[in-house]
Amino acid sequence: LNHKNLYTFYVQVKILINQYMNSNNLTIEVKLCYTLDQWKTFIDSSRLHRLDHLTQSTSTSSLSSSSSLLCNHSYQWIETYELEVILCSNSLEVNYHQLEFAIVYKDYNNNYEYWDNNYTQNYICNAYSSLC
Repeated sequence: LNHKNLYTFYVQVKILINQYMNSNNLTIEVKLCYTLDQWKTFIDSSRLHRLDHLTQSTSTSSLSSSSSLLCNHSYQWIETYELEVILCSNSLEVNYHQLEFAIVYKDYNNNYEYWDNNYTQNYICNAYSSLC
């Protein structure tokens, strides 16, 4: 590969879920859907790699009628996924200035798909910046 003709971007995604998912669960998939031409065409990335998960305890407090403090504990899991996407500049138009993407979370076991497109604004990386 001629590295002078490549653009790369690195994405790390954190997903907050309310139930623990087995780290080897192949029914869960996180991908990117991205475009280089303002959604005239788009590309689905390969699956993002799951790095780790973090268990976070959230507690809510309330007072009972006997004035003793009660705590209800619930747990959330934060999963981290990452991917480096390599874009070949030969496939890019000369007027390429930005990359737009959305995050796609698929749960094949429960037939569920969720798209995070930054509240319809998409996530944007400009050609002149090193960070999104």
